[in-house]
Order: sequence, then structure tokens, then C-alpha cells
Amino acid sequence: MHPLWLDHSDGQSVYFQPVRIQRVIEAAGLASGEFGEDIAQMLAREVLTHLPDGGHIRIERVEDQIEKVLLESGYHATARLCILFHSLCAAETRPATQHAMDVMNTFMAASR
Repeated sequence: MHPLWLDHSDGQSVYFQPVRIQRVIEAAGLASGEFGEDIAQMLAREVLTHLPDGGHIRIERVEDQIEKVLLESGYHATARLCILFHSLCAAETRPATQHAMDVMNTFMAASR
């Protein structure tokens, strides 16, 4: 089971879609070069075990769990990407933009 609603920092609540956790993890794993789809799927399942069943959950709590699972699993570069991306998103009032992705790519290129 998993939460039913995801509460965004702008006050909007949307239906919780577990597959989006896997997509975020997979995109960050591919960008860091640490892993791909299979590992992302396993990590997403682990994140879901740490989320409450039913009700609402704040997006920041989901982001924290993603980062925690990545760090505990030894995927530090991917965790850094997620932390940077989540920080950029939190600084904006609108969803992440291509600019945020460009910043992440620049950060990863500089850290290699």
C-alpha cells in the first residue's frame, strides 16, 4: 500500500503515482551513470516501504526518503543529484524546468 495523495509545497494535492518515484530515481541514476532501470525499480520499491499507507503525504517527505534510500544503498552521486534537483525545485514556485536539468548535468560533469 502507499499514500493516496501527494501534497505539493504550493498547496496542490495530486493523486499519488508510485511509478513517478521510479522515474525520478532512474533519471538520476542514468544521469550519474551509477545504474539504470532494474536498480531504479528495486530502489523505488524500497522507498515505498518507508511511506505511510493511505491518506496524504508531503512531497518533501517522499524526496527525503528517496535521498535516504539512495545514500544507504551507496549511490552517493545519484543522491547528490536528487538533493540538488529537489533544492532547485523547492526554490521555484513552478515545476522543475529544463534549466534545472541543465544545472544538474553541469554539476555531474564537474564532479566526474
